Amino acid sequence: MISYSNNCILRISDFDCYDRLSPAGILGLFQDISGEHAERLGIGYEDMLKKDLLWVILKTGYTVERPAVIFDRVRSETALHRPKRASSVRDYRIYSSSGDLLVRGTTQWAVINAKTRRLSPLSGIMTQDLGEEAPPEFPEGISKLRDFEAEGEPLKVCPGFSFKDRNGHINNARCAELASDALNPAPDEVIKRFQIDFIHETTAD
Repeated sequence: MISYSNNCILRISDFDCYDRLSPAGILGLFQDISGEHAERLGIGYEDMLKKDLLWVILKTGYTVERPAVIFDRVRSETALHRPKRASSVRDYRIYSSSGDLLVRGTTQWAVINAKTRRLSPLSGIMTQDLGEEAPPEFPEGISKLRDFEAEGEPLKVCPGFSFKDRNGHINNARCAELASDALNPAPDEVIKRFQIDFIHETTAD
């Protein structure tokens, strides 16, 4: 396991209209620290692209422990666990400036070939000594979401240019925004647990 931490100030855009840290805001924090950590490990976007490889998220989820405050200076922590053959788990914790745990999260990552778009094995990609393994943030892992019957009319969206990330996908934080739009939570409805399973590549084209 390799750990990394950084500090940042929570922006107004990280919160919803009721001043709650939004799903998109939380996934944005995860995305920033994981990208920064990957760069330091030599497995960032450009380093991987030179090998015709891309990191992709298979699953992501989190639980909210305490409400956050706009403009608070928070500390984000991430831990990259020893990879399996085709996927790797990265955990997250976000702490307030007073040291309170705000959010616990985890993501399951994989690598695809940038040309064939097929999964690629992780062996040899992370050459660092990962040291001793620590218990994962969620020992039970990220279970597959159960099938369910949709209620009412589905949210229909035509993704545009601003939805795209560097891989040409709809950015995972954008997917969280769409989920929030579909839920349309009331002022007294708080999203305490959130999860997205990415079944296949989602592009904006």
